[in-house]
Amino acid sequence: MGYPPPGSPPPPAYAPPPPPPKSSTGKIIMITCGVLLGLGLLACGGCSLLGWIVARKAAEIGEAWANFEKSVEAQVGGNKYVVERLGKVKSVKIGQARPDGTDTMPGKMPFRVTGEKDSGVVNVEFEVQGLKPVIRKSWLYHKGKRIDLDTGEETAAEAPRVEVEKKEDPDKEKGKDE
Repeated sequence: MGYPPPGSPPPPAYAPPPPPPKSSTGKIIMITCGVLLGLGLLACGGCSLLGWIVARKAAEIGEAWANFEKSVEAQVGGNKYVVERLGKVKSVKIGQARPDGTDTMPGKMPFRVTGEKDSGVVNVEFEVQGLKPVIRKSWLYHKGKRIDLDTGEETAAEAPRVEVEKKEDPDKEKGKDE
């Protein structure tokens, strides 16, 4: 039953079954993960580059303002009109505008100057060129007068009110907590 009779031709050969179709889902997942990983690396690299550029620019700006303060100290400390009224300059501290915003103007910055004889306020007018502030003009406010530091010309004027940031002694702070 099922066997061909003797002497009959052999049964026809059947083609082997086709291989099972390969799943492309794995390839798609791998390619998608690779693309996402590449995009993630590019994004991280871009953020790192942006952070580096911003940090470098901030350092340049900080250095420019530190140099501005030093140039004001040098100008004030060596100015004959300042030395004449305040004595030899002992300290020049950058001032802060009052909290209510009065006595400030754009492009002007007050400095509290202490000399051997007295103290006063120097108001510096500046402009920013590039990222660097450059001194244009400065005045000393002392005993109800405004003295031009270039010419020595005096006019009656009230000094701008300036607050200088006070740095607390860390040892005193510890004593308060204990």
